[in-house]
Amino acid sequence: MFTNTYLPQVGGVAESVARFTRGYRRCGHATLVVAPEYGSRAAQTARREPDAAATCHDEPGDADVVRVPALPRFKGSDFSFAVPVACDLKGALDAFKPDVVHAHHPFLLGTEAARVAAAHDVPLVFTHHTMYEWYTHYVPLEIPSMRTFIQQLATGYANLCDAVYAPSASVADILRGRGVTAPLRVVPTGVDL
Repeated sequence: MFTNTYLPQVGGVAESVARFTRGYRRCGHATLVVAPEYGSRAAQTARREPDAAATCHDEPGDADVVRVPALPRFKGSDFSFAVPVACDLKGALDAFKPDVVHAHHPFLLGTEAARVAAAHDVPLVFTHHTMYEWYTHYVPLEIPSMRTFIQQLATGYANLCDAVYAPSASVADILRGRGVTAPLRVVPTGVDL
């Protein structure tokens, strides 16, 4: 799974990816999360080897996470801007041997996810977690057409994928209205009661 936000960051996508990871593991699947470094985690190495024993754990551990270098606290937020070109991601992914690549964003690490899926000749799945155009204030060039550009980018990315997950029926309807033609399924983010 490729995500621009992940633990220890607090947020909806980070929690969703952690829940997907736990759920997949309970079903017997090995998972590897590719995510940016955060604050104190920046001292760790960019490359982590997957740990076969980690698939038995309920919580993700460092051995199941490849941290890529990132610019911390981008534009004063708690968001780290991933820079995957600076690390040896290929070695970790070749060792892991993915059967499917699951992207959680259509940009930054999502772009890397598309490259990895193509390189490994495996399906690319994308969870469209949110309406990304609502977050254009994080983009360095705040121009009125940026919202439209972000919508088009997310739609184009979705149509490159083998499957798209939407967290709700209303998001699925919006995506269809925007022109997403890839197979689309509603997969709600679980709530830990």
